[in-house]
Amino acid sequence: MIGHYLRLLSFCLFLGAPSLLHADSLNGEQSYLLPDLNYLYEETFCAFQIGFPSEPTIEDISSPETGDLKATSLSFLKVFGIDKSVRITANCKEITKDIRNLISEDSIDKDLATIEQKEGIKRHSKTSKALPEERLRIGTLAGSREDTPDQGIYIYQVWVSDTSVFTLEAEVTGPEYPEADKILVAVLQSFKKKEGTITPAESVQP
Repeated sequence: MIGHYLRLLSFCLFLGAPSLLHADSLNGEQSYLLPDLNYLYEETFCAFQIGFPSEPTIEDISSPETGDLKATSLSFLKVFGIDKSVRITANCKEITKDIRNLISEDSIDKDLATIEQKEGIKRHSKTSKALPEERLRIGTLAGSREDTPDQGIYIYQVWVSDTSVFTLEAEVTGPEYPEADKILVAVLQSFKKKEGTITPAESVQP
């Protein structure tokens, strides 16, 4: 069980680099066909996109305190029986150039440390890096719940572009179940930065 989730976790850490994903490597020589993703989240203001098997719950979380800056949250849950589930939640928030300049690798590291402590995560890996050519900053925390280390995996990521911040939390809980694993892999593999350029918000309007 632990070995299976470690392999799945290592596999999922290629999030955002679909060209590196080879789904058949996760399950030996068996065919590892991923499910169809029938819903694509690609809000105009968000620099990123991600797919889901069905439409997630979507909520506008824009705040009057941030003026015209847009923000949405996504929530997807798939339950198998009474003890197995896949849960994926995400937020995309529009940012200004000033906000972008305040987000450093150090601040991302602190964010990951806060999540690790708050969620009670037994860490497998934690990284933060900058991709200057893509104008991205990325942070990843991966592991499992401290109270059930052999009963699932937990992944938290933050992606920062010039125009938006995308945070993603993905978790599989319960005993090994291939269909749940396939959903997780398919959704994470679908995530990417959108093509083209989004005009940065110059300032926050009161």
